[in-house]
Amino acid sequence: MKQANIDKRYDALIAGLLQPTEGKAKTYCKVNFITWNYDLNLFCSLKNYFNPSNYFEEFKRDITVGENHWNIDDQINVINMNGFFYSTFFDKIKNLLDNEYLFHDIFDKTHLKNKYQIDSEKIKFAWENKFIGQTNSVISAAIDVIRKSKTIVVIGYTFPLYNRLVDLDYFNESTLYGKTLVIQDPR
Repeated sequence: MKQANIDKRYDALIAGLLQPTEGKAKTYCKVNFITWNYDLNLFCSLKNYFNPSNYFEEFKRDITVGENHWNIDDQINVINMNGFFYSTFFDKIKNLLDNEYLFHDIFDKTHLKNKYQIDSEKIKFAWENKFIGQTNSVISAAIDVIRKSKTIVVIGYTFPLYNRLVDLDYFNESTLYGKTLVIQDPR
């Protein structure tokens, strides 16, 4: 498989979480990802380690817990906080060679010009009113994950002002008390 299409940091992160065993992938401990951006790289890396022979959409469907919430074998949780982008063209991804086709197909300007209507309703942002109901359940899931975690590592998050009310819900004294918090400077 061609690895160039996935940011190598995602593969390194996932590989570092896995026990060096043969057969089915197994993490050293339970891992929770709470993300704020569009996570195609994370999901592609997870798929490559946990179910490389499956199509992307089948993998994603198999791990879906609820809106913007995924779980892999009770080992890895992924909760997406800040909206998402999903395209029906993601259904075509089976391996990274398909992934290469996908990126050329979706991001080709002529394709976007002709096809933007197909997936436009699937672009969502946390601050949109129609997304707020979904966001409340996602925020509750994120708060629950943070409360149950011993160590919280924040990578590449800038704490933007438009998310401050949501951020205060899960980064506060009651959710963080007694926990180890590590924040990577995103600069």
